Amino acid sequence: MTFRHCLAGALAALTAFCALPVLAQLEIKFGHVGEPSSLFAISAEEFARRANAKLGNKAKVVVFGSSQLGGDKELLQKLKLGTVDIALPSTVMSSESDVFGVFEMPYLVKDRAHMGRIERDLFWSKMAPEAEKKGLKILAVWENGYRHITNSKRPINTPADLVGIKLRVPEGKWRVKMFQAYGANPSPMKFSEVFTALQTGVMDGEENPFTQIYSAKFQEVQKYLSLTGHVYTPAYVTVGAKKWATLPDDVRTILEETAKQTQAFAYAAAEKGDNDLLAKLKDAEKEIERFRAEKVLQAAAGLAASAADIKGVALVTGAVPDGTGADDLRRLVLDVRQRVTGGRPAVVALFTVAGGRPLTVVATNEAARERGIKAGELVRTAAKTLGGGGGGKDDVAQGGGQQPAAVPDAIEAVRRLVAEKA
Repeated sequence: MTFRHCLAGALAALTAFCALPVLAQLEIKFGHVGEPSSLFAISAEEFARRANAKLGNKAKVVVFGSSQLGGDKELLQKLKLGTVDIALPSTVMSSESDVFGVFEMPYLVKDRAHMGRIERDLFWSKMAPEAEKKGLKILAVWENGYRHITNSKRPINTPADLVGIKLRVPEGKWRVKMFQAYGANPSPMKFSEVFTALQTGVMDGEENPFTQIYSAKFQEVQKYLSLTGHVYTPAYVTVGAKKWATLPDDVRTILEETAKQTQAFAYAAAEKGDNDLLAKLKDAEKEIERFRAEKVLQAAAGLAASAADIKGVALVTGAVPDGTGADDLRRLVLDVRQRVTGGRPAVVALFTVAGGRPLTVVATNEAARERGIKAGELVRTAAKTLGGGGGGKDDVAQGGGQQPAAVPDAIEAVRRLVAEKA
């Protein structure tokens, strides 16, 4: 064989080799609804940076934010179909399984350390398996954040202030039920549609963590921000179980480990954002209304539901969180009285411990007073039990005392007196 023939053969082989298809790098699509600079965006981008450094040429995580791949419900469906690889759902998970509704309960999660204990002791053993039954696998728990209410109508200082407010809520049924209980008109809506709804007046308000409020520029179309902190919502790094099973083992290991490792970054970014973003919102000269008693919404909902009937008298008694001030306690009593009245005799007697001393406020309505049940007499009975005194008008009275441990006895004394009068 001549040199020319050998060269020709080599060139032919090289040409054939170059014509072979080149395997494309595996792309891992990560979709979320957060806007640029939101906690979702910051966390997802940090995860992608860390994961891609470990994956090398095996695969590449590409992040699609701002609902580019769909809203929360659409992303969950695409995970199941395998057209999206990773998503970051939050509230919407309660529509997949009721067990996730636990995070829709007001004031359940005290702080991030508490959330860590919930994750360790409850989440992975009880909740994550329920997602797997729906074809979803959760790789890690990140954060959406503590939620606060914004609106264009009025400050939200008590549950009564929510009555009639058209409030956008996420696509999860339990948040709807909660705000319906407070008298608002909640409507589930995709996050990508909220700004326009607020701008045009289709919605009066919404509720979200600071990072979502600020990154979506809601402050440009809302007048009031009330620091309610009513719900803490986790975010879940989630994949579709079927598609996940097709990925190479080493790729899955890197993605899962990195998702869990990124949790600390997400929590730190969230905590920093809570302070920085509130300052930015204040700088924007929006009216900030601090929710005076942190747990008034929770207390009002629970107390209204616990109203007992004593010979035709609606009686609500109970203790609210320690440290609730006199003004807030009085406001709460009047709100609960309004909720339980319904034309029948109503008595509300609530207790708190402020500055180490027990404080009582009692409210009665006209129907109760017609039966001889007066707030002044009830509060004096309670105050006597607590080692103090008090008085006031026939409809609302206030008393104090020196013995915080006697609050249960004071509650029982009020009940006995109402039963006697009724």
